[in-house]
Amino acid sequence: MILYRRIFAVLAWLTLGIQYGLFLKALTVAAILERTVEYVSYFTIVTNFLIALAFSAPAFAPESKAGRWWSAASPRGAVTAFALVVMIIYHLLLRSLWHPQGLQLANDYMLHYVMPLAMLVDWLVFTPRGGLRWRDAAIWLGVPAIYGLWTLLHGAVSGFYPYPFMDVAKLGYPAVLANMVGLVLGFYLPALLLVWIDGRLARNRPQTA
Repeated sequence: MILYRRIFAVLAWLTLGIQYGLFLKALTVAAILERTVEYVSYFTIVTNFLIALAFSAPAFAPESKAGRWWSAASPRGAVTAFALVVMIIYHLLLRSLWHPQGLQLANDYMLHYVMPLAMLVDWLVFTPRGGLRWRDAAIWLGVPAIYGLWTLLHGAVSGFYPYPFMDVAKLGYPAVLANMVGLVLGFYLPALLLVWIDGRLARNRPQTA
């Protein structure tokens, strides 16, 4: 388990670093600051940061406060749910909108497929069972809700919207808000599924004398 998490912790931070390097296209301080804010405005990046933390803290500092927190069932379940949503939405809605090449293509697969699947495997194999409750799925929605609010506020000021289905300038607020309601359901259903799977696996776990 430790080796698995250390490997993917390194890969997660490396992937984020490469993406940040690819994202920067100008060298002025103002442009770098602007691009940095845009970089962290993608939910894919937010989720991959969470994945990196979820692998790193238990792998490199398991006895620390952060290590114990990131080893708990609810944080790991939340990150796994976010990772699944990132992978599914990208595959169904966004993959066809651009055609990266070379290093960007490889990093794109890392961000949207490899790291989410690595998190799912970790949750299935290494995360203790029986620690999730139905209310956890609702609590996890706070993260995408805050993200959605940030996106609307930042977009209203800067005109930058990271995803076409959240582009108020093109779609208007009614359509974007309707899309966000759909996204909330898109987050909630995988979250509920993970809680259900956790409960089933806990009940099916062999009992020790």
